[in-house]
Amino acid sequence: MNNPIVKGQYETASNPIFEVFYLENAKAVIADFSGNPPKEYIL
Repeated sequence: MNNPIVKGQYETASNPIFEVFYLENAKAVIADFSGNPPKEYIL
């Protein structure tokens, strides 16, 4: 809630649509139409 954009949208952390989560052992693959190979990230 320290971020003004988040606070403006959700008002308080007790708002039922506000939820915090994290991803464990996440992997992201970003591909585009440039012809370059996809980039992989381990988060």
